[in-house]
Amino acid sequence: MTAHHNDTMVFKCCMIPPTREKREELDEVASADVKPVVSTNTFNDKGETKHRKNVIIAIVLILILVLAAGLGIGLSQNNDNESSDLELDALDEQYHTPIDEWLQVYGEGTQADPANTHLEYFADDSPYLPRSGEFYIRRLCVDCRDTHKDIIYKRLTPLPDGFSIFNYFFVWASENNELNEDFELYGNMLDALAERNKWTFCNYDDNNSVGFPRDCGPDRKVGGQWISSSRGDGRQNYGFYVYSGNVDQESTFPTPSDEDSLDR
Repeated sequence: MTAHHNDTMVFKCCMIPPTREKREELDEVASADVKPVVSTNTFNDKGETKHRKNVIIAIVLILILVLAAGLGIGLSQNNDNESSDLELDALDEQYHTPIDEWLQVYGEGTQADPANTHLEYFADDSPYLPRSGEFYIRRLCVDCRDTHKDIIYKRLTPLPDGFSIFNYFFVWASENNELNEDFELYGNMLDALAERNKWTFCNYDDNNSVGFPRDCGPDRKVGGQWISSSRGDGRQNYGFYVYSGNVDQESTFPTPSDEDSLDR
């Protein structure tokens, strides 16, 4: 028998099997749950990451809200400015001269008011038509086109001897009565006082008894808006008025700077 074989024999002889108690102890150790050891730094890192994400989300939301609010304010201001501009434009177009500062001279159709008709206000010696000029006459015409429903005649130059306002308005003539030389025409009293939006076209001297304003218009010829005392055609519902302030030349109308307070 060789030496190697002898060594193997010795090893096998020396192996002593474990007792039953030892085997049970080993089995319990082998079957026991082993809980992994986890570093607490892992939880801390995850918590900090989540916190940072929440902060970033909060900042983004705040920025969105701020930008949205700023955009809303900007739109509101733009709308306010646009509304303001539109209101001012509408004021020029829709303003109606108050009637309580005017005294009726004569009316026809719906504007006829016999109890308040005063032809003497158009007489040569009327205090409401100072011969020195600088007075206002108004024609209201309910069946005229919009541009001619309300016309202000502003006299500039003195009235010469024999000049009859009554005759001139019922037979519209040019002698001593030229547009923007002797008088101006406006669509309302506010414009007349501010000397803005004055009319630029007028004609006269129709031989068929055509009265005021013949074909005068804001910027071009406008026919069919005239009146006549002897013809059956022409406008049928109109009235002439003198301004009460003609007497003392002290206007009680608001100035153009008071436009916002006007009752339209």
